[in-house]
Amino acid sequence: MKTTSPTWRLIMKESEPENHAMRVISKPQMLDKLKEAESHLDDIQTGLNDYLEKKRLFFPRSFFLSSDKLFYILSETKDPFRIQWHL
Repeated sequence: MKTTSPTWRLIMKESEPENHAMRVISKPQMLDKLKEAESHLDDIQTGLNDYLEKKRLFFPRSFFLSSDKLFYILSETKDPFRIQWHL
């Protein structure tokens, strides 16, 4: 997987002084930066979905949970009282 660069932060920093979207997107290289950011986001989403699918194979009951709830449960495993509501 690619290492992420602070592309999104740079885009936001460049667009902060402007208050019109058309001026922001017409800046040089802006389209390339947005495409790069989208590519990074796609890589992250693919990796996260792969991770959740592996966890679902180990815990078949988790197939009935949405990805959001499963991710929350996996992130809060140290505190069983926080995930008890989902189970």
